[in-house]
Amino acid sequence: MKDQKNSSIGATFYQQKNFSGTPHEYKEREVVYELPSELNDTFLSVKIGKQSLVHGWRHFRDSQADQIYKVWTESTSDITEIQGLSKFVVAPKNTQLLSIKLTNSSENTALDYVFVQTYTIDNPVNILVNDDFQIVGLIPNDGRMYVTSVILFDKNKVPMEIGAAYFMYDAPTDSLNFITYPETFPAGWKLVKRKDYRFELIIENIKESSNGVAFVR
Repeated sequence: MKDQKNSSIGATFYQQKNFSGTPHEYKEREVVYELPSELNDTFLSVKIGKQSLVHGWRHFRDSQADQIYKVWTESTSDITEIQGLSKFVVAPKNTQLLSIKLTNSSENTALDYVFVQTYTIDNPVNILVNDDFQIVGLIPNDGRMYVTSVILFDKNKVPMEIGAAYFMYDAPTDSLNFITYPETFPAGWKLVKRKDYRFELIIENIKESSNGVAFVR
């Protein structure tokens, strides 16, 4: 990738302020960049292509104490406000970040993880139960509903229950929102929007069929 002074997409980080030092170039992608130990907490400035932005976090775990989350929409000569960059996403400006957490509030202790795949997002993710928020990908700012397939799995990797939710950009709030339908979203599930890009899938009841796979109705 070309240096960001000559490119309209992507980002280049520097280990000194004012874009000094060795450049480290990163392309746009939906998968989070987690910095290796030799680069963790070392980036102090960033050049960003005009069509891109950067989501950045101080810590690797989203819910870690003293976490700092920042969005840089233009080249910034001093990013020390984040107090040490550990991970980031380089994204197109016309997108919203989507992250999901799985919480098991049911009496079924067999639940192990949820498989999440969103239309147009190439990389499906497995999110462990009662763990942290995990980045699913990017939703375009076009107002369209993007269907997201959701499958619960037990500890033996057997499907337990299936469902679907729809995520879309909400222009009045300039943020991501969702909608579910009873025909495709199990009654024992609850999807809740938390702060910023975060959504929590709470499982209150799991209704398995006789063969181990539940239908939504």
